[in-house]
Amino acid sequence: MTGFYISIGSILIFLMIENFLRFSKDAKSLKTSDSDKGTTAILRFALISTIILVLCSYFLNLYNILQIDSQVLFFIGLSFVIVGLIIRLIATFTLKEYYTRTLKITDKHKIVKHGIYSIVRHPGYLGVTTFLVGAGLLTGNLISIILIVLTVPFSFIKRLLIEEQMLLKHFGNEYKEYMEKTYRLIPFIF
Repeated sequence: MTGFYISIGSILIFLMIENFLRFSKDAKSLKTSDSDKGTTAILRFALISTIILVLCSYFLNLYNILQIDSQVLFFIGLSFVIVGLIIRLIATFTLKEYYTRTLKITDKHKIVKHGIYSIVRHPGYLGVTTFLVGAGLLTGNLISIILIVLTVPFSFIKRLLIEEQMLLKHFGNEYKEYMEKTYRLIPFIF
């Protein structure tokens, strides 16, 4: 059950950090633009689903329903949670005022190409995906793990594909050149 408590605790910490690390009024707004195409709602669904699955895992594990009691799985999950949170924080502090909850282009928008963004175009999404999958692994419940692994990555991939369309439309060749020099989500793979 230790994994469950760490998973819940880390999600609460993550939500507090996400709430406080907004550097502008636009960053705090949940108002969507046409560019968003419903992806903010999809990400909300993925986050809420993860929280519900983590909570359900407590009861599933209580009755030994597809529980995996593995120290290796626990440490992999804990590592994912820590690494995911670090990646998300680095991405957030690198983007600063361009870090928003919804997809939108601001008046002073520019492509951030330094720091972690010189390697990966969407490190914030990589961080959150890694974090939430880690939270799922920490539960030690096969049902929760499978559903989180199926839900979270696909939600963020949908979001980043829409975001890239928006950025290509706005920045044109500048963003296309940036795409050619960086990985989309996972260094050396994707």
